[in-house]
Amino acid sequence: NQFLDARQREQASVIHRTLLWMRDRWHGDGRPLAEIESEARDRLGESGLLPDYAVIRRSEDLAEPAPRQSTGLVALIAARLGSVRLIDNLQFDD
Repeated sequence: NQFLDARQREQASVIHRTLLWMRDRWHGDGRPLAEIESEARDRLGESGLLPDYAVIRRSEDLAEPAPRQSTGLVALIAARLGSVRLIDNLQFDD
């Protein structure tokens, strides 16, 4: 992002790492959705970002997924870093 300095760009990279972490937790250890989302927000905050949201939703309608649904999902993050609002998402299947 052109509005971030080099240090902020490094800080912002936690967003993609957190999306990958969310996907792995959802598929891996059976944690409840709310716990994954809460910990994702904590991870962002610990890295100096102010999260607006960090959620896993169904791709088709952005509703909460059924427990252990494994296809048609997307992880979504929006967070502020200084005056810049950053957004990213990660589609994941099986």
